[in-house]
Amino acid sequence: MDLARVLSRLRPHEGWGTFLLMGITVLGLPAAAVAAEWVPKDEGLFAVALAALLVGRGLSRRRAWSWTVWLPMSAALGLLISLSVAGRGLLFTGSGASRVYDFFEGWLLWLRAAATGGRSQDPEIFLFYASLLCWLAVLFAAWALYRQCRPLLALVPSALIAAVSVFYSERGVIWLVSQLGCGVLLVALVHLGQSQDRWETADVDYSVDLHMSVLMAAVFTAVTVSLLSFYGPLLSREQISDWFRRTFREPTARVEDTAERLFGGVATPRAGLPSA
Repeated sequence: MDLARVLSRLRPHEGWGTFLLMGITVLGLPAAAVAAEWVPKDEGLFAVALAALLVGRGLSRRRAWSWTVWLPMSAALGLLISLSVAGRGLLFTGSGASRVYDFFEGWLLWLRAAATGGRSQDPEIFLFYASLLCWLAVLFAAWALYRQCRPLLALVPSALIAAVSVFYSERGVIWLVSQLGCGVLLVALVHLGQSQDRWETADVDYSVDLHMSVLMAAVFTAVTVSLLSFYGPLLSREQISDWFRRTFREPTARVEDTAERLFGGVATPRAGLPSA
Protein backbone atom coordinates (compact mmCIF):
# COMPACT_ATOMS: atom_id res chain seq x y z
CA MET A 1 0.00 0.00 0.00
CA ASP A 2 1.55 3.29 -1.09
CA LEU A 3 1.76 6.45 0.96
CA ALA A 4 -0.86 8.31 -1.09
CA ARG A 5 -3.48 5.66 -0.38
CA VAL A 6 -2.66 5.67 3.33
CA LEU A 7 -2.97 9.45 3.51
CA SER A 8 -6.23 9.27 1.58
CA ARG A 9 -7.69 6.88 4.14
CA LEU A 10 -6.43 8.95 7.05
CA ARG A 11 -7.64 12.22 5.53
CA PRO A 12 -10.05 14.02 7.88
CA HIS A 13 -13.52 14.82 6.63
CA GLU A 14 -12.85 18.55 6.90
CA GLY A 15 -9.51 18.26 5.10
CA TRP A 16 -5.92 18.33 6.30
CA GLY A 17 -5.69 22.11 6.08
CA THR A 18 -8.57 22.77 8.45
CA PHE A 19 -7.54 19.98 10.82
CA LEU A 20 -3.92 21.11 11.07
CA LEU A 21 -4.87 24.77 11.48
CA MET A 22 -7.27 23.82 14.25
CA GLY A 23 -4.56 21.77 15.94
CA ILE A 24 -1.99 24.56 15.74
CA THR A 25 -4.52 27.06 17.05
CA VAL A 26 -5.54 25.09 20.13
CA LEU A 27 -1.95 24.06 20.87
CA GLY A 28 -1.15 27.74 21.23
CA LEU A 29 -2.94 27.65 24.60
CA PRO A 30 -0.64 25.11 26.31
CA ALA A 31 2.34 26.66 24.54
CA ALA A 32 1.56 30.03 26.13
CA ALA A 33 1.10 28.39 29.54
CA VAL A 34 4.37 26.47 29.28
CA ALA A 35 6.21 29.61 28.16
CA ALA A 36 4.86 31.42 31.24
CA GLU A 37 6.49 28.79 33.50
CA TRP A 38 3.70 28.90 36.05
CA VAL A 39 4.69 25.51 37.45
CA PRO A 40 7.55 23.15 36.62
CA LYS A 41 7.09 20.14 34.35
CA ASP A 42 3.85 21.36 32.77
CA GLU A 43 4.58 20.00 29.28
CA GLY A 44 1.74 17.53 29.78
CA LEU A 45 -0.65 20.34 28.86
CA PHE A 46 0.17 19.66 25.21
CA ALA A 47 -1.14 16.11 25.60
CA VAL A 48 -4.27 17.46 27.29
CA ALA A 49 -4.99 19.86 24.43
CA LEU A 50 -4.35 17.26 21.74
CA ALA A 51 -6.49 14.64 23.47
CA ALA A 52 -9.31 17.15 23.99
CA LEU A 53 -9.23 18.07 20.31
CA LEU A 54 -9.43 14.45 19.16
CA VAL A 55 -12.10 13.52 21.71
CA GLY A 56 -14.15 16.62 20.99
CA ARG A 57 -13.91 16.04 17.26
CA GLY A 58 -14.99 12.43 17.63
CA LEU A 59 -17.90 13.18 19.95
CA SER A 60 -19.09 16.13 17.87
CA ARG A 61 -19.41 13.93 14.81
CA ARG A 62 -21.66 11.50 16.72
CA ARG A 63 -24.78 13.54 16.11
CA ALA A 64 -27.02 10.72 17.29
CA TRP A 65 -25.53 10.99 20.79
CA SER A 66 -27.25 13.41 23.12
CA TRP A 67 -25.52 15.53 25.73
CA THR A 68 -26.40 12.95 28.39
CA VAL A 69 -23.94 10.60 26.67
CA TRP A 70 -21.04 12.75 25.54
CA LEU A 71 -21.00 15.12 28.54
CA PRO A 72 -20.30 12.43 31.19
CA MET A 73 -17.88 10.70 28.83
CA SER A 74 -15.89 13.86 28.13
CA ALA A 75 -15.94 14.84 31.82
CA ALA A 76 -14.58 11.45 32.88
CA LEU A 77 -11.84 11.53 30.26
CA GLY A 78 -10.94 15.09 31.22
CA LEU A 79 -10.61 14.18 34.89
CA LEU A 80 -8.54 11.11 34.07
CA ILE A 81 -6.12 12.99 31.82
CA SER A 82 -5.88 15.98 34.17
CA LEU A 83 -5.10 13.71 37.12
CA SER A 84 -2.47 11.95 35.03
CA VAL A 85 -0.82 15.25 34.12
CA ALA A 86 -0.97 16.60 37.67
CA GLY A 87 0.35 13.33 39.08
CA ARG A 88 2.99 13.23 36.33
CA GLY A 89 2.18 9.67 35.40
CA LEU A 90 -0.55 7.47 33.97
CA LEU A 91 -3.06 6.44 36.60
CA PHE A 92 -3.42 2.89 35.32
CA THR A 93 0.26 2.06 35.75
CA GLY A 94 1.70 0.21 38.72
CA SER A 95 2.17 3.30 40.85
CA GLY A 96 -1.10 4.88 39.74
CA ALA A 97 -3.01 4.11 42.94
CA SER A 98 -0.38 5.70 45.16
CA ARG A 99 -0.24 8.75 42.90
CA VAL A 100 -4.01 9.18 43.14
CA TYR A 101 -3.88 8.86 46.92
CA ASP A 102 -1.07 11.40 47.22
CA PHE A 103 -2.86 13.82 44.94
CA PHE A 104 -6.17 13.64 46.79
CA GLU A 105 -4.36 14.07 50.08
CA GLY A 106 -2.77 17.24 48.74
CA TRP A 107 -6.09 18.35 47.27
CA LEU A 108 -7.81 18.01 50.66
CA LEU A 109 -5.07 20.12 52.21
CA TRP A 110 -5.62 22.69 49.47
CA LEU A 111 -9.37 22.74 50.19
CA ARG A 112 -8.68 23.28 53.87
CA ALA A 113 -6.32 26.14 53.08
CA ALA A 114 -8.88 27.69 50.73
CA ALA A 115 -11.67 27.41 53.32
CA THR A 116 -9.65 28.72 56.27
CA GLY A 117 -7.78 31.47 54.44
CA GLY A 118 -4.48 29.62 54.56
CA ARG A 119 -1.80 29.21 51.91
CA SER A 120 -0.93 26.30 49.64
CA GLN A 121 2.43 25.71 47.96
CA ASP A 122 1.52 22.56 46.02
CA PRO A 123 2.14 23.09 42.27
CA GLU A 124 0.33 19.87 41.38
CA ILE A 125 -3.02 21.39 42.38
CA PHE A 126 -2.47 24.36 40.09
CA LEU A 127 -1.41 22.02 37.29
CA PHE A 128 -4.56 19.94 37.81
CA TYR A 129 -6.86 22.95 37.47
CA ALA A 130 -4.83 24.27 34.54
CA SER A 131 -5.21 20.90 32.81
CA LEU A 132 -8.96 20.91 33.42
CA LEU A 133 -9.26 24.44 32.06
CA CYS A 134 -7.22 23.52 28.99
CA TRP A 135 -9.37 20.42 28.45
CA LEU A 136 -12.62 22.37 28.67
CA ALA A 137 -11.42 25.18 26.39
CA VAL A 138 -10.18 22.84 23.65
CA LEU A 139 -13.19 20.54 23.98
CA PHE A 140 -15.47 23.55 23.54
CA ALA A 141 -13.43 24.65 20.54
CA ALA A 142 -13.85 21.24 18.90
CA TRP A 143 -17.59 21.23 19.63
CA ALA A 144 -18.05 24.75 18.25
CA LEU A 145 -16.14 23.95 15.06
CA TYR A 146 -17.28 20.42 14.24
CA ARG A 147 -20.81 20.47 15.65
CA GLN A 148 -21.84 24.12 15.29
CA CYS A 149 -19.55 25.03 12.34
CA ARG A 150 -18.64 28.31 14.04
CA PRO A 151 -14.86 28.68 13.86
CA LEU A 152 -14.79 32.16 15.38
CA LEU A 153 -16.64 30.95 18.46
CA ALA A 154 -14.23 28.03 18.69
CA LEU A 155 -11.24 30.37 18.95
CA VAL A 156 -12.56 32.64 21.70
CA PRO A 157 -12.02 30.56 24.90
CA SER A 158 -8.50 29.34 24.17
CA ALA A 159 -7.39 32.76 22.90
CA LEU A 160 -8.81 34.51 25.97
CA ILE A 161 -7.11 32.11 28.38
CA ALA A 162 -3.82 32.43 26.52
CA ALA A 163 -4.19 36.23 26.60
CA VAL A 164 -4.70 36.18 30.38
CA SER A 165 -1.59 34.03 30.79
CA VAL A 166 0.44 36.38 28.60
CA PHE A 167 -0.91 39.43 30.43
CA TYR A 168 0.12 38.23 33.89
CA SER A 169 3.36 36.47 32.96
CA GLU A 170 4.50 38.78 30.12
CA ARG A 171 5.71 35.67 28.29
CA GLY A 172 4.44 33.62 25.39
CA VAL A 173 3.25 36.52 23.24
CA ILE A 174 4.39 34.77 20.07
CA TRP A 175 2.05 31.84 20.79
CA LEU A 176 -0.93 34.13 21.26
CA VAL A 177 -0.07 35.88 18.00
CA SER A 178 0.20 32.53 16.23
CA GLN A 179 -3.24 31.63 17.56
CA LEU A 180 -4.71 34.79 16.07
CA GLY A 181 -2.97 34.31 12.73
CA CYS A 182 -3.96 30.66 12.37
CA GLY A 183 -7.45 31.56 13.55
CA VAL A 184 -7.89 33.98 10.67
CA LEU A 185 -6.86 31.28 8.20
CA LEU A 186 -9.15 28.77 9.88
CA VAL A 187 -12.17 31.07 9.69
CA ALA A 188 -11.52 31.71 6.00
CA LEU A 189 -11.11 28.03 5.10
CA VAL A 190 -14.19 26.91 7.03
CA HIS A 191 -16.32 29.68 5.55
CA LEU A 192 -15.12 28.80 2.05
CA GLY A 193 -15.86 25.11 2.61
CA GLN A 194 -19.36 25.88 3.84
CA SER A 195 -20.00 28.13 0.85
CA GLN A 196 -18.78 25.48 -1.59
CA ASP A 197 -21.06 22.89 0.01
CA ARG A 198 -24.05 25.21 -0.38
CA TRP A 199 -23.15 26.01 -3.98
CA GLU A 200 -22.76 22.36 -4.90
CA THR A 201 -26.04 21.47 -3.21
CA ALA A 202 -27.81 24.25 -5.13
CA ASP A 203 -25.95 23.30 -8.35
CA VAL A 204 -24.31 26.73 -8.58
CA ASP A 205 -21.15 27.09 -10.66
CA TYR A 206 -18.11 28.79 -9.13
CA SER A 207 -14.57 29.44 -10.24
CA VAL A 208 -12.02 26.71 -9.65
CA ASP A 209 -9.47 29.42 -8.80
CA LEU A 210 -11.62 30.73 -5.96
CA HIS A 211 -9.85 28.58 -3.37
CA MET A 212 -6.44 30.03 -4.21
CA SER A 213 -7.78 33.60 -4.27
CA VAL A 214 -9.42 33.22 -0.87
CA LEU A 215 -6.31 31.56 0.53
CA MET A 216 -4.05 34.39 -0.64
CA ALA A 217 -6.38 37.01 0.85
CA ALA A 218 -6.59 35.04 4.10
CA VAL A 219 -2.80 34.73 4.33
CA PHE A 220 -2.40 38.48 3.79
CA THR A 221 -5.02 39.21 6.46
CA ALA A 222 -3.46 36.71 8.87
CA VAL A 223 -0.01 38.24 8.45
CA THR A 224 -1.43 41.74 8.96
CA VAL A 225 -3.32 40.71 12.10
CA SER A 226 -0.24 38.93 13.47
CA LEU A 227 2.02 41.92 12.89
CA LEU A 228 -0.46 44.34 14.43
CA SER A 229 -0.98 42.02 17.39
CA PHE A 230 2.74 41.66 18.00
CA TYR A 231 3.98 45.20 17.37
CA GLY A 232 0.84 47.17 18.23
CA PRO A 233 1.26 47.02 22.03
CA LEU A 234 4.88 48.16 21.66
CA LEU A 235 3.77 51.53 20.28
CA SER A 236 2.63 54.40 22.48
CA ARG A 237 0.90 57.67 21.68
CA GLU A 238 4.10 59.60 22.34
CA GLN A 239 6.08 57.40 19.95
CA ILE A 240 3.51 57.85 17.20
CA SER A 241 3.45 61.63 17.76
CA ASP A 242 7.25 61.81 17.66
CA TRP A 243 7.30 59.81 14.43
CA PHE A 244 4.81 62.15 12.77
CA ARG A 245 6.71 65.18 14.05
CA ARG A 246 10.04 63.94 12.69
CA THR A 247 8.55 62.76 9.41
CA PHE A 248 6.53 65.85 8.55
CA ARG A 249 8.71 68.53 10.14
CA GLU A 250 10.31 69.74 6.92
CA PRO A 251 7.14 69.57 4.74
CA THR A 252 5.20 71.45 7.42
CA ALA A 253 7.89 74.11 7.68
CA ARG A 254 7.86 74.62 3.90
CA VAL A 255 4.08 74.95 3.87
CA GLU A 256 4.21 77.50 6.70
CA ASP A 257 6.93 79.52 4.96
CA THR A 258 4.99 79.54 1.70
CA ALA A 259 1.74 80.52 3.42
CA GLU A 260 3.46 83.32 5.33
CA ARG A 261 5.11 84.59 2.14
CA LEU A 262 1.95 84.57 0.05
CA PHE A 263 -0.62 85.44 2.73
CA GLY A 264 1.36 87.60 5.10
CA GLY A 265 -1.60 89.81 5.95
CA VAL A 266 -3.60 87.02 7.52
CA ALA A 267 -3.72 87.13 11.32
CA THR A 268 -2.17 84.26 13.26
CA PRO A 269 -4.86 81.95 14.69
CA ARG A 270 -5.39 82.07 18.44
CA ALA A 271 -6.31 79.06 20.51
CA GLY A 272 -9.46 78.96 22.61
CA LEU A 273 -13.20 79.26 22.20
CA PRO A 274 -14.65 81.94 19.93
CA SER A 275 -15.87 85.06 21.70
CA ALA A 276 -19.57 85.88 21.72
